[in-house]
Amino acid sequence: MLIMATRTPGRIARRATLPLTDSDLADLERMKSDPSLRAALDELMQGELTTTEVTESALVHAIWVCGIRAVREHAEGKAYLDLAASFTPEEVEERRHYATRNRASWTD
Repeated sequence: MLIMATRTPGRIARRATLPLTDSDLADLERMKSDPSLRAALDELMQGELTTTEVTESALVHAIWVCGIRAVREHAEGKAYLDLAASFTPEEVEERRHYATRNRASWTD
């Protein structure tokens, strides 16, 4: 039994071709056949997968979705790091002061 998305949410705008190396094809085959990799992909898809026969296009789409999500999360993390680095030590101390001063009463 393979775990994979049966349908893509939303309308398919276009089917893109994707150049794959021999290594990429071997990775895809491992994703199809290795239960631990499929379980990891299922977790990364956050419940968007269903149990069914896997198609290569559905597998590639799931990996694409996870990759896009990872890129967005990385960019967001970098933006937060850049924002934190832009503060002067005085601004950091001021923010720390306000953060501890305005704590909710239930956190004590």
